[in-house]
Amino acid sequence: MDISTDLTPTDVFVTLTPANTLAKLAFSDIYDVLTAGRQYGRDNDAPAVHRMDVGLLQEYDADVTLLQREIERRLEEGDGYTSQSLTEPNSESEAAEIRLLGMIWTGRFLLGFQSPPSAPQIGWTVGKGPLPSPRCADLFLCTIAFARKHGINLRSFHARFNFNLQNWALFIARGSRSPHAELTVNGGAVSSQLYALNQSSMKIRFDKLEYDFKYASFSATDDFKTARDSYLTSVLKAPQLVDFEMPTPLLSIRTIGQWTLAKPLGRGGMGRVFLASNSKNDIVAVKTVERNPSTERSVDHEIQTYRDLTALAEKWDEGQRIVRVREVIHNRLSSKAPFEEVAIVMEPMTPQTFLKLIGRRSMGGARGMSMEAARAFRDTLLGVRVLHDQRWMHGDLKPANIGMIGTPPRAVLLDVGQATYLAPSATLDPKPGSGGTLNYLAPERELEPHDHLVDIWSLGVIGYELTYGHHPWRFSLNPWRDDKKECEELRSAFHEKYQEAIDRLTCDSRSTRNSQEHIHLGDLLVQMLRHPWTRTNHESRIDIDKALQHEAWGPLLSDEPRVKRGRPDNYGEV
Repeated sequence: MDISTDLTPTDVFVTLTPANTLAKLAFSDIYDVLTAGRQYGRDNDAPAVHRMDVGLLQEYDADVTLLQREIERRLEEGDGYTSQSLTEPNSESEAAEIRLLGMIWTGRFLLGFQSPPSAPQIGWTVGKGPLPSPRCADLFLCTIAFARKHGINLRSFHARFNFNLQNWALFIARGSRSPHAELTVNGGAVSSQLYALNQSSMKIRFDKLEYDFKYASFSATDDFKTARDSYLTSVLKAPQLVDFEMPTPLLSIRTIGQWTLAKPLGRGGMGRVFLASNSKNDIVAVKTVERNPSTERSVDHEIQTYRDLTALAEKWDEGQRIVRVREVIHNRLSSKAPFEEVAIVMEPMTPQTFLKLIGRRSMGGARGMSMEAARAFRDTLLGVRVLHDQRWMHGDLKPANIGMIGTPPRAVLLDVGQATYLAPSATLDPKPGSGGTLNYLAPERELEPHDHLVDIWSLGVIGYELTYGHHPWRFSLNPWRDDKKECEELRSAFHEKYQEAIDRLTCDSRSTRNSQEHIHLGDLLVQMLRHPWTRTNHESRIDIDKALQHEAWGPLLSDEPRVKRGRPDNYGEV
């Protein structure tokens, strides 16, 4: 049956359909018990019936017939029977009687908000029943007599379904402490700890009873999100604001190692980045890249950089402002493939980036940027300071590479695999047209040896966007490339837009008083955007320490956490 076309309530978000013969027979048997003596089974006031979607007429199942006959043979002749020993019927009447053995009610169990669990904090419970006690399971997989007859070790509260309060993902967990209460998902054993149901369809086995678990079409709609949010906040008293709401798993299932990939988050460097989760409900970002003879060197270098910066972050980044690598998985799709897929598993997974922050949420125009944006911006600088303290340059700072997580948002530096280590007093030679992102590149990066201060320039551009909601200048080519004539011709236009931006920052910051809602960092941004080829703002660009200590931060200066600082011996000025 298709849930989108039958009479199933529209709030159903999960179906649980009997998959093996014993589960099908148990489903039919429990439905008969629950509706016994009632004229209309569908109008039954028993909650368990409301969580069942059953066909209007019984259907014939040949496998059920075979199972029923084998059970009869076992009772008559003992356990030494085989299915091949069953004889063919001798008459039409005997054939009709045998066919009756295979007539069953078919259908599935339903999870929906219109039939909430009897104990919401525990969730929808699954077990055998019904019991004389009012505390029964929400979904009866079989009767007590059926379990005894067929040797099924199903407990009264065998398992439970519920939503995780941290990210609202649906999970299953074992409800019984008995070591014999078998519960598996896709063949993997489930304990009393939550097991995230992070695939669109999965096989769940309750001892001998096997079911097809499937997310219904309703679960992929905005109406489901609204209903789930309402249920969690009003019934389960979950916090109304969570760092991340787990989306419904995609229909197309792809797993790498222990991770099930979900929606793509974007592109980074040479690969694509996906949201991913495992059965423990750990949420990560997975970047997949192709490693072949032509990319082998660059991929290996990126992986090593991630590992180096993860070790650095674990020692010095107490604020967790730098993304870290959790594991690297090498996946050769086939023995004959000329390449292998490499998955870089990173955490934390940030549900948003500064791209979501820039605009109406951040900008105050002449009033400055919002306090929320200012705190996230300062958090970014604190992360960059960790890198610079250890002589690392990010090299590609832009809104898409600064993640946000938590409430209030905490900034996390992303895509650090292309970062560069600089020895004391060392500089990098210009490589026109390579590295970084157009419109965030400092002018000197294309023209002369440079150092960590190119990150400060990029941060200055981002700060302008947070203040005014748009980029101060945008060009299809880099005006500062020295190897193309058409690039040089853009420099006069750049100078004009640059000066307009500097003048605006200067004027607004001097005529504006900070408020509880907004703060203007114009004087700071002007000093972050200094470069030697301008007529009026050509002093030396400030470094990360001076940027964080600038008086423009006002009340936010006192917000800086006391963090562990460390610089290598003989650290030179940046």
